[in-house]
Amino acid sequence: MATHTRLALLMFVHVWLLAGPARACRYNVRETGFVDLGTEPYFLLCFVSDQTPAETMSALVAASASLESSNIRFELVNIDQRKDHPAAKYFHESAGATGRGLSAVLVSPDGQTMDIGLSKPDRSFKESLAEALNEILFSPVRLQILRQCATSYCAILLIEGPDKQDNDLAREAVRRAIETVKTEMQSLPKSIAQPPVMVVLDVNSLAAEKVLLWSMGLDVNDVNAPHAAVFYGRGRWIGPLFKGRQITEDLLLDVIYVVGSDCECGLDYRWVQGTMLPAKWDAKLNQLVVDSAGADGFDPENPMIKMEIGSIISRSIRAYPDRDIPTGYQELLAASGLSGDEQLSDTYDSHSATGENDALRTTQYAVRTAPVEAAHAPVIRKSLYVAAAAAACILLSGLYILLRAHKRRL
Repeated sequence: MATHTRLALLMFVHVWLLAGPARACRYNVRETGFVDLGTEPYFLLCFVSDQTPAETMSALVAASASLESSNIRFELVNIDQRKDHPAAKYFHESAGATGRGLSAVLVSPDGQTMDIGLSKPDRSFKESLAEALNEILFSPVRLQILRQCATSYCAILLIEGPDKQDNDLAREAVRRAIETVKTEMQSLPKSIAQPPVMVVLDVNSLAAEKVLLWSMGLDVNDVNAPHAAVFYGRGRWIGPLFKGRQITEDLLLDVIYVVGSDCECGLDYRWVQGTMLPAKWDAKLNQLVVDSAGADGFDPENPMIKMEIGSIISRSIRAYPDRDIPTGYQELLAASGLSGDEQLSDTYDSHSATGENDALRTTQYAVRTAPVEAAHAPVIRKSLYVAAAAAACILLSGLYILLRAHKRRL
C-alpha cells in the first residue's frame, strides 16, 4: 500500500477513534445530573451546650428526620464538649447574632454560611424549629425549578432587578435562547421531550427566596440588576451567574448546549455537575423524571444506572488528574477577574459528632470562597465548532491524498 494511502487511512482511523467516546455514552449530561452521589452536601450545624435542656435535644434529633431525602446533613455539635470541633469556627462566626445559647448555621458546599434562627417570639421551640427547617427545604421558586428540571431540558432562572427595561431585555434574551434550542431539539445526541423553561423570580418575591439567593452567593438587598442562571438535573446550577448585560442569547446557549450533549466522557464533572440547590428530592419528583423519559426507561434511583453514571464520573476524574478545575471553568474564572485559588480551596476533612452517642463521622467540604460571575461565558460552542472544522479538514485532507494517489496509479 502506498505511503500516501496509509497516511490517509491513519487519519481516518484517528478521527474515528476521537469520535468513539461520544458514541459510546448512553446518557446525556442532563441525565447524569439526576444522580446524587452524596459528594457535596449542605450541612445544618446545630450548636448546643451542656445546659441545653433534654427536651430541646430530643426535639432537635426528631426534627432532623425531616431532612431525609434532601441534600442537607444534620450535625449536632456540643460546643462545650467539643471546643476543637472543625465546625466550631462557624459557631464563633454566628455568636454575635445568636448569643451563647442554641444556634444553627447552614453551610453550603461552596463554604458560604447562613445563620438559622431556631427560636421565634410567641412560638414554641418545636414550632419554630419546624418552620425553620421548612424554610430551608422549600420555597415556591425552588420547587418550580426542580419540577421544570425533572420534566424539561433545563430551567433558566431569571432573577429580576429593580429596573423594568433591564428586566425586559434579560427576559427577551432568555426567550430567544429557548427558541433557538427548540429549533435544534431534533438534532440532539439523545432526545429530550421538553425544551428549556424560563422560571422568573420577580423583584417582589426576593425576600421569600432568601435561601435560594444565598445558595447562589446573592443577598436580597444586593439584587440591583437582573441575574440569570441555568439549572438542570436535580436542581444543579451549571455555568456562571450572568448579570445585567451578560445575559445574552449567545452566552446562555454556551451553557445550555452542554446540558443536552453526551455524558461527561469528554468533560470534567467538576464543572458539569454543578452545586445542587438546598432542597428535598422526593419520590414524586423522581417519578416525573421517569415519566418524562418515556420508553428510554431512565430511572436515576436504579442502582445499576447509579453505578454506571458513577463510573462515568470516575473516568472523568482520572481524565483530569492534575487539574483542580477544567479549562472551561478556568475561562469563567479569568473572565470574572478571579483566580482559581480565590475560587477553590483545598478539600479538608471534618470530624463531627452527631446523636446521643457522639459518634464520629468524616465529611468533606469543597470550599469556594466567592460565586462565579463571568464577564464572558465559556466558549464551549465555539470550541466545538473549531473541533468540527478541524475534523473536517482532516477528512478532506485524507480524501485529497487518496485522490492524488489514485491519479498517480492511473
